[in-house]
Amino acid sequence: MPKMYNLLSLDIAEYLEQYIEQHQLQPGDKLPSERELSASLNVTRVTLRHGLEILTSQGMVLRVHGSGYYICPPKVNRELIHYCFPYKDTVLQQRNYYLGPVDYMPTPILIIAKNIFAPICLNDMITGQFSEIVDETPISLMYTFQSSDSKNLLPEFPNTRDIPENIYFSQTIRIYDDADLPDEHIKELLQITSDDNLLLISTFIYHENKIVALCLSICVGTRVNLISEVKLP
Repeated sequence: MPKMYNLLSLDIAEYLEQYIEQHQLQPGDKLPSERELSASLNVTRVTLRHGLEILTSQGMVLRVHGSGYYICPPKVNRELIHYCFPYKDTVLQQRNYYLGPVDYMPTPILIIAKNIFAPICLNDMITGQFSEIVDETPISLMYTFQSSDSKNLLPEFPNTRDIPENIYFSQTIRIYDDADLPDEHIKELLQITSDDNLLLISTFIYHENKIVALCLSICVGTRVNLISEVKLP
C-alpha cells in the first residue's frame, strides 16, 4: 500500500509539471487552489499535498502559507568544479550573479575552520564572508579561509579568475547540520522557508600537499543545480 501511495504522489507531481508547461505559467504565477486541483484529479487534498511536496523539494514551486503555491524561478546551474571560483563558472555567469559581503558567520562554520587550520590562529588568516545572489535571490552564504602565505597563489580569493595549475582541491557535500532549525540570521540572509533545504559544501584547496585555503558554503539546495563532469562507471 505505501508503494502505491508513493506512485500516486509521483503521478500527481508529473501532472502538475505538465499543467505548468501547458498553461505556460511563469515565475510568480499562482497554481490553482488545493480544492480545485484535488477535485480535478479526484484525489484527497492530503494526497495532493504529497505531490506538491515533491515539486517544492525540487524547487519548482514555492508554498506561501495562507496564500497557496507559486511558480519558482528556474534553478541556478553552477559547475561543481568551480564552486568556490564563481567568476570562472561560465554556466553561472550566464545569469545575473552577484557576490556581496555579509557580516555574519555561523558558529558551526567557525568551528570547522578552526579544526581544519589548527594550530594556525584565524586572526592570522585571510577570511571572507559573502552572500551569493542570482537575479536578486540569495542562493548561498560563502565563507573563505586562506593562509597568509597563499596570498600570492590565490589573490582576491574567491574572486580569483585565474586558477594556478599547481593547485588541486577536494569537495564534500552534506546536509547542513542545522537545516531543520537554522538560526534567524541564516533564515533572514537566505530568505528560506520551511520547504527549503540547506547543503554544506566544503572545498579544500591544496598546494604541495598542504591545505592553503578552505571554502565553506551554506547553499539553498532547492535553488541550485550542481553540475559535475564526473561520470559514474
